[in-house]
Amino acid sequence: MEKQPTTLDEAVKVSIIAGALIFALSVAYYVGIFLPKKEATRIEEKKRLETKQLRDDCLAEVEKNYLADAKKREQALAVAGKIGELVAFNKPFDKNGARQDCFNKYPQ
Repeated sequence: MEKQPTTLDEAVKVSIIAGALIFALSVAYYVGIFLPKKEATRIEEKKRLETKQLRDDCLAEVEKNYLADAKKREQALAVAGKIGELVAFNKPFDKNGARQDCFNKYPQ
């Protein structure tokens, strides 16, 4: 004699199928949506950090150039003061313009 499927057997089958479907949809979401977004966010963050580092390096170079220019001007003034002559200075280093160039080149 064959065993007749009962309502409980069919409920178990439906539950197993529903569970498998939920699992498959979860895996599909993870692989198809979550991981690509996570990777895009990681790449964007890496690019942002690289840009920030380049901007910081540029700003440090501006500061170094500004201090070097100020030192040259100070030395030239000291020499000019000793010999009593006027020294014709070139246009001074534009620190604010150079800083703005860094921000334009490497935006936040």
